[in-house]
Amino acid sequence: MISGWAPLRMGLYHVTFDKSGKVSGVEEMASPQSKIHMPLKRIEKMIVDRFGNLWIASRQGLGRINLLSGQHTVYFADVNDRTSLSDNRLSSVYEDRNGVVWIGTETSGVNRVDLFQKQFFTIRKNPLPQYSLSDNYVSAIVGRTDQLIWVSTDGGGIDRLMYHNGTFVVEKPAWNNQLLNKNILSMFEGKDGTLWFGSTRNAFGRVNVATGQVSYNFIFGYVFSIQEDSSENIWLGTWGSGLYRYNKKNGQLDNYRKDYKDSTSLSSDIVIAIYEDRNNQLWIGTKGGGLCRIMNDANAEKLRFEAYTNKYNDTLSLSHNDVFCILQSSKGDLWLGTGGGLNKMLVKHTPTGTRVYFKAYTENDGLPNNTIYGILEDREGNFWMSTNKGLSRFNPTQERFTNYDIHDGIQSNEFHLNAYLQDDKGKMYFGGSGGITVFDPSAIQYNPFIPEVILTALKIQGNEIDVNQEFNGRVVLTQSINHTK
Repeated sequence: MISGWAPLRMGLYHVTFDKSGKVSGVEEMASPQSKIHMPLKRIEKMIVDRFGNLWIASRQGLGRINLLSGQHTVYFADVNDRTSLSDNRLSSVYEDRNGVVWIGTETSGVNRVDLFQKQFFTIRKNPLPQYSLSDNYVSAIVGRTDQLIWVSTDGGGIDRLMYHNGTFVVEKPAWNNQLLNKNILSMFEGKDGTLWFGSTRNAFGRVNVATGQVSYNFIFGYVFSIQEDSSENIWLGTWGSGLYRYNKKNGQLDNYRKDYKDSTSLSSDIVIAIYEDRNNQLWIGTKGGGLCRIMNDANAEKLRFEAYTNKYNDTLSLSHNDVFCILQSSKGDLWLGTGGGLNKMLVKHTPTGTRVYFKAYTENDGLPNNTIYGILEDREGNFWMSTNKGLSRFNPTQERFTNYDIHDGIQSNEFHLNAYLQDDKGKMYFGGSGGITVFDPSAIQYNPFIPEVILTALKIQGNEIDVNQEFNGRVVLTQSINHTK
């Protein structure tokens, strides 16, 4: 079957032809029922780039359709986003030989898109409800498959994100109206599909996704971290009220706090990360108290903690006492994202006992920023980290960092605690103050084209030299710098 695209003032149409060349079908892309929904009218220009993307310049914004996969995106001008279009009223679109797409606007100059730019995709609040987050400030992301991802925002409640027909669709669950407030701080998807969450209320909530029923348990402190362990206990880390353990079977709630008279108590009452490793060992990341390990059975009535903290002038201790995230790598090593860089826990066994120490990687080693909010491992063994200054990829074998900022297409340079996820297909999601950045780590490639170098001016000691101008008694340029060899 042969098909084509028809740009008209009323919008974009997909036209199919039978073997005789007669029109066999016409589909209006502006229709909400269209598989590829492209709500743009007054189309001025279209091109197909080298990667098979159809670019549509209209008087209402810019559209892009991947002709192979059907994935599609609509781009609009946003005064609050400096990486968005400068104007929705577009007049032209063109691809140059270096793989850069140029978009001409009616009154706001020219925009450019580098086709070899890193393949980061951003989901944020926008004028189209079915593609829009409730709020740009993403506070947590949980899920297992790209068909069902839960996204919480600080002010917009909880959205349901699904990958459908080549793009991400956002739904607002009806039970959002039952939330006590919509300033969500943390989430966790339980083994049975129950969605647990904490907000700026002294409580933790849960949603039966199947029925839409929302219920709460009231405690002291805002809940900043939630984790379910292998015994199906729910652990809650709070800001100022320590650690809670909730037994789902009998409803018992136990609270563990710092006790200055007990060296085996929790090291800080601000708990911001909870992680169970593959040996069912629970690790607690705190603010100000470093890393804690539960030494005895996590089901015991009284828990004993061992703390690992930063020690002055000890380069083998934890680099910072704020531990924001914890990851056990595919090789079994424990890695920590802290307020002072990336830390790898090293364990040395000796005849006299076991010694734990840490190797730290900081800005001096190539990190863009020492505050690390999230760590994910890709299928090649590289770590991807969200920071206060963009994303960073770390090759632990080569100990090399590659950094990405807003100019590479990520949602912003600022990311947030709890807002990171890897789905079952390997795609990664990192949330921050400007929405969610989604990408396939294997698709992040470099532009193979080396741009031509053009000299535009010659300056000596800060002064521009003109043709036939003398300097120290001699003429430096006898013709334009563009033609000088």
